[in-house]
Amino acid sequence: LTRDDPRIDVVRADFTTARAPRGPFAVVGNIPYSVTSGIVRWCLRTPGLTSATLLTQLEYARKRAGGYGRWSLVTVESWPWFDWRIGDRIGRESFRPVPSVDSAILRIERRPEPLVRGRRGYQELVELGFGGVGGSLRASLRRRYEGVDGALAAAGIGRDTVVGHVHPDQWITLWGRLCR
Repeated sequence: LTRDDPRIDVVRADFTTARAPRGPFAVVGNIPYSVTSGIVRWCLRTPGLTSATLLTQLEYARKRAGGYGRWSLVTVESWPWFDWRIGDRIGRESFRPVPSVDSAILRIERRPEPLVRGRRGYQELVELGFGGVGGSLRASLRRRYEGVDGALAAAGIGRDTVVGHVHPDQWITLWGRLCR
């Protein structure tokens, strides 16, 4: 079906060692669950990637796309540049042999324009917040930044909110208040 399509290159190799195309490209695949994190890291650091549509373990997709009302460090760190969404769920009974877990489509799409300027400053803010230094997001951020209480209030974040419950868009607000 795809053999004669000049737009598609099929390469049989370790995906995480592949050289990315020079121009814009998308990744689509039913990937091995054991290497999902490595494949996602490769996608996020590849400049030409426009999107990745991946069949992953349901739990992985939920954790990365906020399916439990919690957000992971990987998602929050990349949020200004990538949108993360969970798509359809695919039950384990759809596969042979039947695996022990369900699957889901995870869609990672590069934003046309970043939500922040200054990748390093944003990522330092997020890493400090997720670092857990001081017992809370508020305590962690107050070690380096002034005006944390006002920034938390502007972002709609309670003083005792657990870091994983802070929506990525709220991190953008924090960055705008603390780092500009």
